[in-house]
Amino acid sequence: MKSSQHVHSFLSSVRGNGEIDELAIIQYCAGFGIKAEFFNTEKEPLKITFEQFKAWFSCDFPQKNDVITLNDTGVVGIVEKVGYNSFFIGVSLSPSGEMDTTSMEFTEPHKAAFRSATEEEMVRMQIRLYEAGLSWNKKFGKLTDRFMPINNSLIRISLLTKRVGIGVFKEIDADGNIIMYCIKMEDGPLRYSLCENIGKAIDFQIDMINNAERQILKQEFAKIGKAWNGHEKRVEPIDFRVASGKGYYYIDNYLEIIKTNDNRKPKDLKRFCCGNYYTNREEAEEILQQTISTRKMQLLRPGTGGNITVPSKRGRKKASENIL
Repeated sequence: MKSSQHVHSFLSSVRGNGEIDELAIIQYCAGFGIKAEFFNTEKEPLKITFEQFKAWFSCDFPQKNDVITLNDTGVVGIVEKVGYNSFFIGVSLSPSGEMDTTSMEFTEPHKAAFRSATEEEMVRMQIRLYEAGLSWNKKFGKLTDRFMPINNSLIRISLLTKRVGIGVFKEIDADGNIIMYCIKMEDGPLRYSLCENIGKAIDFQIDMINNAERQILKQEFAKIGKAWNGHEKRVEPIDFRVASGKGYYYIDNYLEIIKTNDNRKPKDLKRFCCGNYYTNREEAEEILQQTISTRKMQLLRPGTGGNITVPSKRGRKKASENIL
């Protein structure tokens, strides 16, 4: 029996042979708790009878975007589209590693000997597609040029048509590894060290995430009381910035902790963006002590420092007026 997703995908490419057939198909699906509808707008769509739909519904046909292996040849392919008595493979890979991007039709799919591809077989095809600069577009069921994200892109990591994770892209490093600011893998918790190594780029497909996946990522951060700030490329507490007129702390140019109100002025925004913005004094004191300690250790290095002219007290005061 097919799932609701399978039925939806199939009916998007066909129409009933007549109104009676369409009504019969809709009622038949309702008996399995599936809401069926026809919305193919092609001028001459493929038309099927109710009996043909039942034959498709009950047989073990592959579905659009399935990655399958043909038992007789060992060829691995991605299903491009499915009809009531045939299916098409949009790209295939032979056991010897030869890739074919021409569409192949298989009639009477219920008689075709196939199985779901193993992960090893999927990885092998993924590598060949990467090397050819290609990706598989699930929405349209066809090959497209490989997508290369830029820093700070929200992306989906997939193994061919199987989603592996979603997150924020950082870079592909010198060793060819995908580095993420944060990632939610399908089989694991949210990771957000700002430098998460996912593995070799050649083993995966990268695509932009959709709105539903964006919400999933947002909800995963919300579970831990955090949010992704894409402008500053950092993870921060939800509602990190205080309400207008409320107080916060910052460290001034004399290394003193100052409390002020966030009046939404440019200097408030600048402190918030650079991180010199604390909702409690303890966090500011921690950073101040780390800064002083780090500077002391820095001064121990050979060759650190130099001849610096110390300005007068009046000069220091005048200069400080232009510093946050």
